[in-house]
Amino acid sequence: MKRILSVILSLTIIFTTIFTANVASAAPGKYMHISFDDVYACLYDITVNQYSSVFENTFFAELRKLHGDYGAVFTLNCFNTSTKNSKYDISNLPDRYSDELAGCADWLRFAFHAESDTTAYGTTSFTNNIATPAQSAASYKKFTSAILNATGTADSVDTVVRLGFFTGTRENVEALRECDYGITGLLTADDTRLSYYFDNNLNNYIINNNDYYDGQLNLRLIRSQKRLEGVSNTSTALNTLSAYSGNMIEVFTHEQDYKGSVPNRLKEYIQWAKNQGYGFGFAMDVAGELMKISYKSVSKNTETYSLKVNASDVTVFAGVYNKEGALTRFTKVVPENNTASVTLSSSTDTKKVKFMLWSAWENMKPLSLAVSSE
Repeated sequence: MKRILSVILSLTIIFTTIFTANVASAAPGKYMHISFDDVYACLYDITVNQYSSVFENTFFAELRKLHGDYGAVFTLNCFNTSTKNSKYDISNLPDRYSDELAGCADWLRFAFHAESDTTAYGTTSFTNNIATPAQSAASYKKFTSAILNATGTADSVDTVVRLGFFTGTRENVEALRECDYGITGLLTADDTRLSYYFDNNLNNYIINNNDYYDGQLNLRLIRSQKRLEGVSNTSTALNTLSAYSGNMIEVFTHEQDYKGSVPNRLKEYIQWAKNQGYGFGFAMDVAGELMKISYKSVSKNTETYSLKVNASDVTVFAGVYNKEGALTRFTKVVPENNTASVTLSSSTDTKKVKFMLWSAWENMKPLSLAVSSE
């Protein structure tokens, strides 16, 4: 009984505070995030050269300029080692830039990509070198230790990752999630291949809906947009993005491909986002838009809602507010087939209904931005 009362009190407080602000751990809005895969060359450069500033490296300098001019934010998805440079090892990253890099953690972060350019975390045609869960965890620990040493802060670790070749068995993904500073999300393929541990149904759902929450693994899944080096017509690609259904556009390229027309194409993407009113942020900091009201019916005594829910193994909570803005009652519904049907009794003092997504009673952190009947 005490536990039930505690849960009710917690929900009342959360519905009153979070719903009033209509946010879930981050400001609502549309965001763009840029990441670079296969990163090692710039890290090797700042390791072997005794620079007085990390921005003496031209790649880091270009990213700083894009941030300064537009507010863009970046994640470098790192290899621990590379067959293309046997002298490179992320463990050798120095700490001489730590103050500088720590001060950039609000716009420049580092994420784990793979142990090496030949390592995969599930079956792929590109390599037979598939890591075990123990090897995956060891590689992730090696990566985080190196970044903590190089930056001096866990704020520089991005926990929403794009693993090598978009591979990751369920066991390997769970191993990475359970590490210190473990992963909280996966960036999925920019084409139609099966990503990670997905079956065809989940893979197709993410391709069509862009953003998803896996309640069983407690991971946010976001589709990557077409890699910049593969874009043949920038205007056409940006027009396609105008119809994007999620609130986090994930743009990416590869460190080795950041040349030729790609730097200018990236700038065009960033300028487009700025002109369209997008902000720039990291998915680990921005709550998803995982629910939408698709249907509403109001009768004399009831209000009925149908919500599209881009999530599995979750619970939808509905809070009813009166004309003074006070929470008067709430209910919960478990979605089926990505749809939640909610029926509420009406009263003359009902002003609006707000919906929030949770993974469990025990987890009071909302998973999605709230949606309102107004």
